[in-house]
Amino acid sequence: MNSAMLDALCQFGGMVVTGLVFTLYGFRVIGTKPGVNPASDAFHLMWGRYFRISGGILMAVGAVMLCARIASI
Repeated sequence: MNSAMLDALCQFGGMVVTGLVFTLYGFRVIGTKPGVNPASDAFHLMWGRYFRISGGILMAVGAVMLCARIASI
């Protein structure tokens, strides 16, 4: 593994991991469960959809960019 591949893995792998965390948080796999905290329920009612959508987009774009960068090395 050369330094260019390691650099690509750090940059775009971080996007994939961040997208995974956003998606898991949006679907409430991590964080507070529904019904435990009313403030958290209100937050997820307002922002949960955006976490789910942006997480999926981050994972897809990060994976495509990682594959494209590794293929060009």
